[in-house]
Amino acid sequence: MLRRLRRFAGGTSRFPQTPSTGSLRERAADAAGYSVVELLTVMSILSVILGGLVSVFVAGSNADADLNRRYQAQTDARIAMDKLRREVHRACDVGSGWSSTQITFYFLGGAGCIADSQSVSWCVTGSGSRFALYRIQAASCTGATARYADYLISSSVFAVVAGSDTNHALSRLHVDLNINRTPTKTVNAYHLADDIAFRNFTRL
Repeated sequence: MLRRLRRFAGGTSRFPQTPSTGSLRERAADAAGYSVVELLTVMSILSVILGGLVSVFVAGSNADADLNRRYQAQTDARIAMDKLRREVHRACDVGSGWSSTQITFYFLGGAGCIADSQSVSWCVTGSGSRFALYRIQAASCTGATARYADYLISSSVFAVVAGSDTNHALSRLHVDLNINRTPTKTVNAYHLADDIAFRNFTRL
């Protein structure tokens, strides 16, 4: 028993000794770390990279939104042209006060080919570089609220071309729709034009 106690007292302890304050300071001094200058450098580099990524993302998002808006404007113009084409084919006459910005179609009814409740008027309203095409079932454009096309850059849309017996040609309506949501960018312009025959007109 005494031998065991002596061996334990003179030998190495089985429990780890607590490091002294000096050794802790030495370890802390030896530990590797980042200086303030290094941290600022890394943050500057990250801000440049993230700024570039954000700019690319925003530009892509804006381009996609602009593409959708332009596609919608072009689709509206095609729908308006299709509606005009059907009504021109049915019309028997147009109002005498037609102009490049408005026109009224008369349809054959019980009282003949005259202005009545079945007449349809189309008109262009707006200013500057943005105009819109409206339609109303009436003999004039007063009160028209149904918008069929928007972002027209010109108000000159309609032109009636008289037919001819000599050339066996029917009268026709020339429709010219120039659309651009961003007039400063001519590459975004969309032009839709057509000559639509008045099938129920008499040759002039």
